[in-house]
Amino acid sequence: MDDSEVTSPCPRVDTLSWNAGEMQQGKFIKVRNFSAQKKVKRFRVTVSPHWTEYIITDDVSQDSPQATREECALRWKI
Repeated sequence: MDDSEVTSPCPRVDTLSWNAGEMQQGKFIKVRNFSAQKKVKRFRVTVSPHWTEYIITDDVSQDSPQATREECALRWKI
């Protein structure tokens, strides 16, 4: 599923739904105030049973949560 066309108010990243395929390969989303043509991909990375990281990247070629986490090891935290 591609959530990049959602027009409702922007929900928090941690409240968005995930299916099995999206957990493995990420999911396209739209970020408020970004160009409608600019797609980004979000990943949910479970670090421990009590810690989940959400990574959003404009590198849409990424297709693995773990590879994305390693690639983004040095990143801005928002």
